[in-house]
Amino acid sequence: MPYFSFSLKQNFLNNPEMPIEWQTIKVNKVYFSKNTLLWKNLIKNKNKEFINNVKFENRLKNNNLKGKTLFCLPPSIGLGDSIEYALAFNSIFIKKEFKNSAIAFCGKYKIIFEKYFDFKNKVYEDFISQNEILKFDNIFHLSLEIPELKYQKYIRSDIESVLTKFFKTSKKRKPLQKKKIKINNINIFPISKSPIRTMPANLINEIIVSFSKKYEVNVVLDNSAISAAIEKNIKTKNFNKSKPESLESLIQIVKKTEFGIFVDSGPLHLAKIFGIEGVLMITT
Repeated sequence: MPYFSFSLKQNFLNNPEMPIEWQTIKVNKVYFSKNTLLWKNLIKNKNKEFINNVKFENRLKNNNLKGKTLFCLPPSIGLGDSIEYALAFNSIFIKKEFKNSAIAFCGKYKIIFEKYFDFKNKVYEDFISQNEILKFDNIFHLSLEIPELKYQKYIRSDIESVLTKFFKTSKKRKPLQKKKIKINNINIFPISKSPIRTMPANLINEIIVSFSKKYEVNVVLDNSAISAAIEKNIKTKNFNKSKPESLESLIQIVKKTEFGIFVDSGPLHLAKIFGIEGVLMITT
């Protein structure tokens, strides 16, 4: 999704069907965004009468990062990527020259940056106003400036490692305390947005059969088509299932996990920041 600007004559986005943040958009003010859903609403013919202007903006390279910098994330990042970016900025913002910087276009994962990394007043969700953007000395588009992040959706990179190397800083970690608890429950997190990273149903069946005699096994699903197909093909009955309806409810399930079996997806990265014990299953 390209980088774009827009200005409204009337906030037609101010309705309960739209994200709450969109209801704060002021008329006759210029905003910048990368949000795909917002773009689709702005370019609909039926909405032209409510719009002053909407247009693509050029992203300009900025190799002289002196002063207050706004770091612009790529559009449509996933939960796992949002955590990797947050981990990286947790290290980058320690550096003196970036202490007064901020992060734009976190989308629905703003909660990750604010609640779990304490970036309050340093993140912008779906858009940023022109008045706000002018407060920064530099605009740094990560996927424009850093080649390894340009095709992240297709060629996966270790985001945290790439960023900390680029900005010459080291990874920051809280020391993890070894949990001395008896494991009674195992949570399986088999779903990824990518079908090739999703755990096959036959493997889930084998895990449940192997562990259900000794442990209570819970399979964490969602409302996606991939999840529905997997659920249909889980033949054994000796397990519980969870379908978190929101990001916050998923976070709570991961936080309470005694031992997790993960694929490479959002819950794996959540487990990483909460110090949850478990294993990663890599499948193709």
